[in-house]
Amino acid sequence: MKKIFRMYSAVVYQNMILVITAGVVNIMFGEHGWLPLPRFAPVIDSLYLFVIPLIFAFTGGRMAAGQRGGIAAAAATLGIILSSDLSMILAAMLFGPLFGWLYKYCERCTQNRFPIGTELLVSHVTGAFLSTGFLLFCFYAAGPFLNTAMTHFYHLVLTVANSIWLPAAALLIEPGKVLFLNNVMNHGLLGPLGIQQTKELGKSIFFLLEANPGPGLGVLIACLFRLKKEECLALKTAIGIHAIGGIHEVYFPYILKRPLLFLPLIAGGAAGTAVFSLFNAGLASTASPASALLILLLSPKGDILSVAAGMAVSCAVSLMLSILILSPSRHHDEPMSSDDDEPVPARHPRKLIVTCDGGLASSAMGAAILKKLTTRKYPNLQIGYAAIHQIPQDADVIIGQQELKPEVKKYNPNVPYIGLLSLADEREYDKVLSYLAPNRDERLILLKQTAETKTEAIMMLGECMQTLGFINRTDGTLEKYPVLRNGAAVFRSSGKTAGLVIIQFPEGVYFKGAPVYLLIGLSGSSPQQLRAANEIKAVLSDESISSRLRHTDDKQEILKAFRPFFLQSFSKT
Repeated sequence: MKKIFRMYSAVVYQNMILVITAGVVNIMFGEHGWLPLPRFAPVIDSLYLFVIPLIFAFTGGRMAAGQRGGIAAAAATLGIILSSDLSMILAAMLFGPLFGWLYKYCERCTQNRFPIGTELLVSHVTGAFLSTGFLLFCFYAAGPFLNTAMTHFYHLVLTVANSIWLPAAALLIEPGKVLFLNNVMNHGLLGPLGIQQTKELGKSIFFLLEANPGPGLGVLIACLFRLKKEECLALKTAIGIHAIGGIHEVYFPYILKRPLLFLPLIAGGAAGTAVFSLFNAGLASTASPASALLILLLSPKGDILSVAAGMAVSCAVSLMLSILILSPSRHHDEPMSSDDDEPVPARHPRKLIVTCDGGLASSAMGAAILKKLTTRKYPNLQIGYAAIHQIPQDADVIIGQQELKPEVKKYNPNVPYIGLLSLADEREYDKVLSYLAPNRDERLILLKQTAETKTEAIMMLGECMQTLGFINRTDGTLEKYPVLRNGAAVFRSSGKTAGLVIIQFPEGVYFKGAPVYLLIGLSGSSPQQLRAANEIKAVLSDESISSRLRHTDDKQEILKAFRPFFLQSFSKT
């Protein structure tokens, strides 16, 4: 079912420019627009009656059976349009792929049944006859039936839109968004319903149900007030990307880390929908991306204040409830860990693909961030973005939010996947930069070392970090904040240059009566050190891994064990 809705979502998403164009034209020159032009009415009618349905049908047919399938689907849809007195946008989106599949099946049945040399003739004649047959069938049979069905369906949609139960839709919409069904719901279900309703009313509340940025914005603002200072910079960036850029995926990780925040999201979404419904507000087109600015731009002249009020109320409700849930007495932040280690690439990656469910918005933003971080050091690296089901076969590495890994692996089981907590947090891309580092810098690892005392081992670690330029004599002692875990000790220094050094002592050095076989030194800013220390502890918590690393004589084995936790910011020399 998800695949079907994803396909319908792709039909709308690939033609989003056309949908927004129709909405802008309607707002500007429609009957209730800013500059009403009665002579322009036939243009608006043609967009909704012919252009959008035919383009949707062609796109769906092409997805199912290529260019020829798209042409056959468009011909069939023309028959439906001409035999009805309603806009057949929804029917075109639903049946376009179906006619494409029928065309593909019929064409396959005729293969290898005619003499060699007649392939082109048979192909063209078969295509023409199939398209003609589809058109006649739809004009005389399917069209009248769909006209009656769509009339009843449209009345049902109006009943739902005017129902007092409409705010309850937030129970499904808000959790579904966070579970990465946002594109499926918006472009595969709510968007087509809205486009159908817009032809009749000039606007639709369905465009606002999923696109409303208020609930997510309220959660982000609450997190800004309540969470640790280290996260504030990332949160400020996320707020701007969410509200202005319209990329809602940036707040999903904060909800997934704290599931209780689903409650403010649902309450905020319901409150906003109630305001939209109370004032009969709507948009003239799908807002994609769902930026607050674009939403206001696509609001009809008389609905701007109502739409703004709905977004503000939903944000306020979500903010207040999130503040209560995130209060110091109740808040227990459980950091999300990264996925299992990916296989080390056999060669230097040449093509990286950033992915998300829809293949635009968050993945495009992630690709832009990654290009900025890698252009100078890796000028020949190809970086692109794509939807999960459209990732190129020649991709060497795939990057996306870690929750999408199972879905990505269904389509690309053998391609390394780097899961990030958020595509909007530039710090997360340290994992990608670490992955790109060729063979690491083996000077960061010393094997088969010996030391009689703890002091001697710490001095050895400090001298190594000084030699590599990570700390200097004024940075103080390395005995600050020791952390012990499974035969390893992690020391943090006040050095400002980010760095990480690992020294192996196979015979052990005793710290507080316990033997230590791996001595790890960190330098850099406090957030960098804290993040790296937590990730290293996560690796060393596995007794089998820490035991193996105590006696290995292969530096690459240590590097592999810490991938992708071995951050690029701690690999600089």
